[in-house]
Amino acid sequence: MAVRDKGGGTVEVHLSAIQLLNLTHDGLLQLGYRDGLIRRDYPFADVLIESSPTRMIDLAAFAQEPPSYRSACFGVAIHDQYNPETLQQYRALGAPQILVLSPEHSIVRRWRMTATGAPTFIEEIAPEHLRTAFHANRDEWSPNAVLRAKSIGFARRSVQLDFFDTGLLPTLEGTTHKKLDQLLRDVLATCKAVYAEHHDSEPDYQSLFRLIFRFIAAKMLADRGYPGDDWLHPDPQRVIVAVDAFYFCQAPDEGLLQVPLVQRVAWDKIRNAFLFQNLSVEALAYVYENTLVSERNRKLFDTHATPPQIAEYIVQQLPFNELPQHERRVFEPFAGHAPFLIAALGRLRTLLPSTMNTNQRHDYFVGMLRGMELDAFAREVARYSLILADYPNPDGWDIQQADLFSSPHTDTYLQHARIVLCNPPFSDLPTRGTETRPRAGAAKRAVEALNRVMRYPPAQLGFVLPKAFVSGQEYRNARKQLAASYQEIGIVALPDTVFQYSDVETVLLTAHSPRTNSPRHRTASVNKQDYDRFLQTGIPTWQEELPTDLVDTADYPVFWRTPLWRVWESLRRLPRLGDVAEVHRGIEQTGFREQIDHFISREPAPELLAGLVNVEDGFEPFVTPSPKYLRIDPTRFRRGHEFLKLAAKPKVIANAARLSQGPWRIAAVIDRQGLVCYQRFHGVWLKANTSLEEIASVLNSPLSNAFLYTHPAAGGRDNQIRAIKDLPFPDFTPAQTQTLVTLVNQYKLYRSQWLQNPDQAEELGEACRQVLVHIDAEVLAAYELPPRLEKQMLDIFAGYQRPGPVRFTGYYPTDFRPAIPWRIFISQGFQHAGARSTISRLPVLNDPVISTAVRDLDASSDDDYDIDA
Repeated sequence: MAVRDKGGGTVEVHLSAIQLLNLTHDGLLQLGYRDGLIRRDYPFADVLIESSPTRMIDLAAFAQEPPSYRSACFGVAIHDQYNPETLQQYRALGAPQILVLSPEHSIVRRWRMTATGAPTFIEEIAPEHLRTAFHANRDEWSPNAVLRAKSIGFARRSVQLDFFDTGLLPTLEGTTHKKLDQLLRDVLATCKAVYAEHHDSEPDYQSLFRLIFRFIAAKMLADRGYPGDDWLHPDPQRVIVAVDAFYFCQAPDEGLLQVPLVQRVAWDKIRNAFLFQNLSVEALAYVYENTLVSERNRKLFDTHATPPQIAEYIVQQLPFNELPQHERRVFEPFAGHAPFLIAALGRLRTLLPSTMNTNQRHDYFVGMLRGMELDAFAREVARYSLILADYPNPDGWDIQQADLFSSPHTDTYLQHARIVLCNPPFSDLPTRGTETRPRAGAAKRAVEALNRVMRYPPAQLGFVLPKAFVSGQEYRNARKQLAASYQEIGIVALPDTVFQYSDVETVLLTAHSPRTNSPRHRTASVNKQDYDRFLQTGIPTWQEELPTDLVDTADYPVFWRTPLWRVWESLRRLPRLGDVAEVHRGIEQTGFREQIDHFISREPAPELLAGLVNVEDGFEPFVTPSPKYLRIDPTRFRRGHEFLKLAAKPKVIANAARLSQGPWRIAAVIDRQGLVCYQRFHGVWLKANTSLEEIASVLNSPLSNAFLYTHPAAGGRDNQIRAIKDLPFPDFTPAQTQTLVTLVNQYKLYRSQWLQNPDQAEELGEACRQVLVHIDAEVLAAYELPPRLEKQMLDIFAGYQRPGPVRFTGYYPTDFRPAIPWRIFISQGFQHAGARSTISRLPVLNDPVISTAVRDLDASSDDDYDIDA
């Protein structure tokens, strides 16, 4: 470090390690880090290593309590001899950047920590310039700025920090969750095995988990260094007494499993587990969803716990800061493990003045956060989660054990709340514990939950809802009231993979600010292949603000417009499928489910008709499944007269019950055998100058599937007849019709050979795939979509397996950007036109200059360009 001497010159002064560390400490204080959250000699578990060894860093700075990888902002390490690989030991700390102090060389080096691979060097800072560096970067290095960036990018502006890797936190989160899950599964299995050695029955589920939670709490208190002599005492009884005295002294006595041997094995495993010092409360929420909730309770209470990132996203979208500090009252009905309350606690903490002490913050949080949960055990988990989130404060949380639909306190809680956050059950009413059925027309609990909340519209709300919310008739009144109440309304459609134990497509609803004459409705969508990125950055696949003329409609306010609306707009000129064909649903008979053996036989008989019953019986494109034999009983016939009347005529059969929650909804086969179908199928008969092959090819096409996926009637479980009739139908040329007839027959031939020769599955499967993509190309060519719209439509299928046995999970490669029509993309000429393909046909060149030029040429072929028809 250079300093001036008395004569005005400079001399080199080397600072010691402790002096450099103190200088850095002072700089962090200037950035706004609280002294209590700047930890010297901070130990943490390296969860990214199999054995989870304990690491130590010389200094770590955190944005908020409790310290964890989620709130870690800076790591500071003293190293003179080092390399980038040495710094990987600090990755599990969770700090996005590490300052490496080198006393011997009198230099500070700043490194970016990455999710994978070696850390990235950013810059060198001379010690005499360190204060200046802290000051110059105060807006980006402050605790709030880093915490905002680590909030999965969900603040309303994009994160552009040179030291931030958006993949680091999700990597740590996933690994920590997995390790904690493995630990607790091991503890549970061991406890059950020990218990079974001395008992004929299984241990009481809830008392065992209460016991385990006390040991987790003790381990947490000990590893975080909280004062106490008995946190890690080898006697489990002394540990239980200490935890109960600390956390539950004012709570009613909760029954614990009183089997000393079980207590000892459980405590030994948890006590000797990896260090909990850096564990986040979100990890505990993960345990609730994946480890501690039995399948029985999951079905009983319709549990589909909210991923913590989704709770954080919704909380970050709401302007808590616009409410006065004393009015930020949050209520979470159906609290489960309280993911929204925990996310809200973290948000409220960042808005509090730093002058508030721990007790004052705890009192404030307890006054602001309330929940309601019917499941007694889930309520316990919610309390435990909040206790740990507000470490090291005791209990006192207001989580009522009650049902929103029947509790006499519901109105009181809703009137008190200014912010309501909710992920309601999606199943039908009534449910266990519900004393009265809500009014007619509110058959789903999600609908009724939203209606209940809107009796007393809060200042801000965030809901997780079934996708049916955006267009379903049962939500119509709720949409009208929301549109009349709020200025800002946002909808984000998520894929069907969000909830591990539910495959229902969902949307996120956020609403806030009083309605004015110029309301704003924003819609966004996240495709399956982009969901991980969304969790890391909050950036959806597609988003737009709806035009005012769509939003400002009193009777039918629009909350959602499909990302493919431009596709359907461009096809408005075409006739509909209902113009060229009749569509009728299959037959339905009373008592069918109760007496299925009476109606269905696998063997033919004179009085039975050949037909199809269930979509699950192997329905796939173009190939008619083996029929069953159906009894038609006129005395029990309910509907399907038109289908039965036309059944003997040639037709196309398509599934009424959709094939998946994803974009692949429908498949179709050609039937010239006169098959009869039950109500899980539709029949399509020609009424214009077209062919069965054209109808089947259109229904099997990605365009029809995308249309049914995005149609307003898509929220239900079936492909509605009105949606199928509304399908755009292209005007095929005679040549295209002939090509389709040939391709369909070729596909059926290959598929038949595949079924007869399963040992040739690989080559015949590929032959089938090639024919399928050419059928798609022919159909898409007839629609004459602009290339960009065609590619946008095809991109929604990325990551989804197509119906049937052919391996097909998408059209274009994941990173392929050019808008090239599908028929051109699959053409032999295009496949051989890229630089990389050209290189493969040329002699090998060893000249580095030429090699570099060819690589540049190849890269340029990926530019965003358009090739039209």
